[in-house]
Amino acid sequence: MSPASQSHRNSEPRRGFTVTFVLCVLIAIVALSALVGYLILGTEGDANSAGSLVHEVSRGTFLLDVVERGEVESSSNVEIRCEVKALGASGTTIIDVVEEGKYVQEGDILAQLDSSALEQDRLQQQIICNTSQSQVTQTLNDFETAKIAREEYVNGTFIQEEQEILNEKILAQESLRRADEYAQYSERLAAKGYVTALQLEGDQFAVEKANNELAAAKTKLVVLRDFTRKKMLTQLDSDVVTSEAKWVAARSSHKLDLEKLAEIDEQIEKCVIRAPQAGQVVYANGNSNRWSSGNEFVVEPGAMVRERQVLFRLPDTQHMQVKAKINESRIALFEGDMDMDVTIRLDAYDDLQLKGRIRHVNEYPEPTHRFMSQIKEYATEIEIFDSPPTIRPGLTAQVTIHAAEVQDVLQIPVQALYRHGPFHFVVARRPSGWETFEVQLGLSNTAFVIVEQGLTTGEVVSMNPRADIDKSLLPDLEEEEGKQS
Repeated sequence: MSPASQSHRNSEPRRGFTVTFVLCVLIAIVALSALVGYLILGTEGDANSAGSLVHEVSRGTFLLDVVERGEVESSSNVEIRCEVKALGASGTTIIDVVEEGKYVQEGDILAQLDSSALEQDRLQQQIICNTSQSQVTQTLNDFETAKIAREEYVNGTFIQEEQEILNEKILAQESLRRADEYAQYSERLAAKGYVTALQLEGDQFAVEKANNELAAAKTKLVVLRDFTRKKMLTQLDSDVVTSEAKWVAARSSHKLDLEKLAEIDEQIEKCVIRAPQAGQVVYANGNSNRWSSGNEFVVEPGAMVRERQVLFRLPDTQHMQVKAKINESRIALFEGDMDMDVTIRLDAYDDLQLKGRIRHVNEYPEPTHRFMSQIKEYATEIEIFDSPPTIRPGLTAQVTIHAAEVQDVLQIPVQALYRHGPFHFVVARRPSGWETFEVQLGLSNTAFVIVEQGLTTGEVVSMNPRADIDKSLLPDLEEEEGKQS
């Protein structure tokens, strides 16, 4: 068979396919034209119609669903944080880290942080502890010496000095007695002329001297007992109290030094981060500075971590939830009763549909990006019912929150509305023709809006009010604003 005939045979199926495809396209165009004509002329060929698509107003059940994106996470995470105090502004460096997704047992090492600076601090603190320990020993010796000195004075020195003065007093009394007897004897001899007046005067002077010595001894005894003893006891008691205070202060200082050393040892120990329980390791990656660009934190060797910063999570896969964010335009729907059912679909499993319920909505919006400061969103936690074991933290989910369901209400498509300032208008067919008038609205979703006042069941409204609106019937917004002010 020649190549030409072979090519001719191969082209015949393609030509048949092309003809079939063209016929299908023509049939589709005809059907679409018929549908458009039916919608345009579906109002019984009213001559007053502006040629727009129309919709017949009806009553029914209104569903308000809020669709948002979120991320699957465990509602019962065990968070492992960095407990090492930062020695500098940047934090502590990760030396080694366990691979993400690994199943670990309680006590297994998750990460190793740099402890070299802490080791240096420990060496210096050990020297300080040794110095303060010697100070404690010295002050204790001073305290014991002060107590011994007081006891020595009370039970030794004072008694000894007192006895010496008493001996002096006894000697003075004896000297006085002898001097007095000798002076009396000299007076008798002087009366008989045996002793000269000068000798008698000398004997009488000896009596006076002995009196003075006795008086001096008595005075010394009084001074010792009433003054010196008190002065010495005051000084010695002060020495005891002072030395005791120095000893107590030295002990307290040494205790603080030891506590500092123990704290450094504890910090060194915390540089080895261990699993508090068994589970699958999940890195706590994320932005570390409120959406600021260039500050994304990734758990890896060389990364800097701060004190109390979350590094790992050990999720409980039996209790999962979706963390989503709700735009502030919808947040009023979640005030008060939040007993709303939620349908959850995971991007990773197209055929999996889960059920859930809103657990919590934050009262305050999430931190915003500096380039999107006008968009405010509120973090929302959605509990997943009967979560299958296949889902894992980090999966992207689409949540459909069934926020409201209103039975038997009048509703029209949102395309039928024409907004003029704070007012809403529709173009409806009346017996006299197409008319423009205001309507009062209720809840709305992406497709329909509830009409509370202005329309009735069965009326026909234009789906292109911008083209059919009678703008002469619209109120002057400036006048309306003046009335309101």
